[in-house]
Formats: sequence, C-alpha cells, structure tokens
Amino acid sequence: MTIDTIDVLFAVIEDGSIYEITSKKDEDGCPIVTMTMAIGTRPHVMPRRIRGGSRVGLSGGGILLYNEDNPVPGAFQLPEEIDRSFYGESSFGIVALFLNKTDAIRCTLAVCSLQRCDTRWWTQTKAVVDAIGKNHPVFTLSESDPVLKFPLPPYVFFKPITRLLV
Repeated sequence: MTIDTIDVLFAVIEDGSIYEITSKKDEDGCPIVTMTMAIGTRPHVMPRRIRGGSRVGLSGGGILLYNEDNPVPGAFQLPEEIDRSFYGESSFGIVALFLNKTDAIRCTLAVCSLQRCDTRWWTQTKAVVDAIGKNHPVFTLSESDPVLKFPLPPYVFFKPITRLLV
C-alpha cells in the first residue's frame, strides 16, 4: 500500500472509541475525522467530529487536527513544530491504528483494558505507519513520539546506566 492509496484509517482510542480518519476534506478544507463507535464507559453522542485544521497529526497522545503556522510548498510541518495556537480539536491517546474497521472493532472488544500505544496491536499499527510514510498530503506522524516508531510502552525513554560495577 502506498501513500497514494491510503485514504482512510481507523484509530482505537483509550476511552474505547473508534475514529474513522479520512484524507477527504469537507467544504471548509478540514479532513473528516469522525468517532464512529464508542464502547467505553462514557456515553458519547454519535457521530462526533474532530474539527479545526487542514492536517491530521497522529501520536501516542492522540489524534490532532492542526494548521501549519509557516507553510512551505512541498514540505509539511509536524504538530510538534508549530505554535499550539494553530491546533484544532483532538482526541484521547491512541491505543492502535488499523487499515480496516473490522480489526479496530476486534481490538476494542478483545481487550478489557485499553492502553495507550498498546504493543498487542503493534503489527497493525506499524502497517498503518508504513502506509502513511513521511510525505502524506493529509496525515502526519509525530517524530518526537517514539511509540509510533517502536513497539515500546508509551513515554518510555532509555537512560544510560551510570552506576559503576564493582
């Protein structure tokens, strides 16, 4: 699958909801990102749209719509590179990313506790990350968030061992 063919993906969120994320834009130029299913403990009005930007940023911290504050033709700014005043709406943390809704539903129903960047779904998440690549016209992967690159628990950072062995 190439970046030319990935027009839709699905994200399972910590609260048990599933978002359909499309590269298709509405009349305001905003990508269509919609909560299509909620299984968690909190009731939601369905469907719920995330709005407020022309790009979709994806990180372990969640789905974020944003506008670039310094657009350059042929280059895309990452969410962490722009001023937060250009951020739109966002979601809770991402558990996993999927290429189809059936797998996203299986994830939500199969586990009793959803964890941010859940390594049980790393194979499916990696397939989405690989399909998006670095130059997708709408979807952007955070580069400061290691959890979308490596199958590690969220916010795990390695520190060198400084203790001397005696």
